[in-house]
Amino acid sequence: MSSSPQFDTTSGTTVASDVIGLQLQSSLLSTNLINDMTRMIIISKSFTDAIAGIIENQLKQYENRIKQLEAELKQINGHWRDLIIHGIPFTQGEDTSQIVLDLAKSVGVNLDIKDFYATHRLGSRGKQHSPIIAAFIRYSDRQQLFSKRKDLGKGINKQVFINEHLPSLNHQLFIYARLHSSLRLPFCCEMGNAPAAVPQSNIQLLTRIESLTGYRFKNLQLLEQAFTHDSVRVGNRNAATYQRLEFLGDSVLHYIITEYLYQQRPTANEGELTRARSNLVDKVKQSEIASTHGLADLVDFAPGVDRTKFLGNHKFVEALIGAIHQDGGVEQAKRSVYKLWNLT
Repeated sequence: MSSSPQFDTTSGTTVASDVIGLQLQSSLLSTNLINDMTRMIIISKSFTDAIAGIIENQLKQYENRIKQLEAELKQINGHWRDLIIHGIPFTQGEDTSQIVLDLAKSVGVNLDIKDFYATHRLGSRGKQHSPIIAAFIRYSDRQQLFSKRKDLGKGINKQVFINEHLPSLNHQLFIYARLHSSLRLPFCCEMGNAPAAVPQSNIQLLTRIESLTGYRFKNLQLLEQAFTHDSVRVGNRNAATYQRLEFLGDSVLHYIITEYLYQQRPTANEGELTRARSNLVDKVKQSEIASTHGLADLVDFAPGVDRTKFLGNHKFVEALIGAIHQDGGVEQAKRSVYKLWNLT
């Protein structure tokens, strides 16, 4: 009995599939097909729009970075010859160039009006204690006066002090470094960013108080203590608060005002001096100072405490005076009181 021929249909199908696969692969890899597909993609509007969007976004990032660098460079180039002079009261019709010349002469530095590019008051015109900025033509003249800044705390210039006009980025880094060295915090930051370990509240407290008083703290923990309310002891019984510094500041303030009145009113009797002192050191006057300068905004309260109830609290003024006295002595406290009270 003859048998019919047997075919392996599975094997035949596999071979056919392999052949078709090789042909398809060859077609897909052909130069002509790849070129045609590439051309179709490139001329596609959605593709070109997507590429244009990517390029446009990248260009904007470059433009913003260039503007930022140009602004920083402008600050550096614009301020490196400038000095800021604090503590000279405004007078109507004043000549700021002559004021700077007289100040320089008082510390043994001989300058000429031609040495200045410009001089003017910062801030609102006529503000009693707005500082004077002096832009020098030559850096050497600027340094000559700046090197004598420590001689200003004497005689008629005892309330005057000079600072460098730092670009904002340098000023921020300078503050961060001071906070780091005083509070022993980890100093880790990228250029232009505040260190994560330094609270913004500390930076705000430091800059605001130094601007108001004209005094630079060496021990920033004293400054923090002066603006720490006793409510924080609920969560930390050992927290140092403002109360002891307030006690000290009250006596220091009375002494400074008493001496001021004694020197300014040589013919006044005891009763007149006592009444005048009461008007200058009473709670109303101190509350006015605290409210005007927003000192309550700088105070560290426990969570849930309504700080609006302390907007005009005089206690933080006395605590601040006590902190300055402890950090810099009675003369520094006197200069700050004169500035806060607008005494001349």
